[in-house]
Amino acid sequence: MKTLTLANLLSGNDLVKAIKSISTRGAKLDNDIQIAACSAIQNHSLHFSTNMINDLMKAMPKGMRVNALIAFIEKYSGCSWNEESKEFDNNPEKVADLESAMLDHWTEHKPEPTFHAFDLDKVLLQAIDKAIKAKNDPDAKHQQANKIDMDRLIALGQLMGVKVEVEVELDLPAIDMELKAELKAVA
Repeated sequence: MKTLTLANLLSGNDLVKAIKSISTRGAKLDNDIQIAACSAIQNHSLHFSTNMINDLMKAMPKGMRVNALIAFIEKYSGCSWNEESKEFDNNPEKVADLESAMLDHWTEHKPEPTFHAFDLDKVLLQAIDKAIKAKNDPDAKHQQANKIDMDRLIALGQLMGVKVEVEVELDLPAIDMELKAELKAVA
């Protein structure tokens, strides 16, 4: 990759031309990938070799939607993606569907997730609410399984301006047994 400097930056008409060129070349590249993917699926159907499919995956430029291409090839080829080797393997249980692949564009698979801004206050308030509900769970087994430090929960509540109220039921027989045990240990 060429090192970017201020001298390389574009403005005005040059920037407009570059954006238009990217759009045109991007659409052409998407179409070229579609043709190559369908051709590689056909090649696999004829020769049962994953070489062309895997070569296409390796040829994908950085920044391209590789997961979309993986989903497309998995759907329409007789191959399955091997997450460990990062390559396609033959899958004898699958049958290629080249005709459907040619009617479905690879870019329509696995769309990019929508950006969601992170809201720390919202997450912390949700965590406080969940912790209070868990602490107020009437099931004794759940109470024992939940790991909630009340001092931290109260401090977090204070930090967020939320009053933390927890309904605490004391297990008096258990407390009484603990006190008797402590008194015997002292005596």
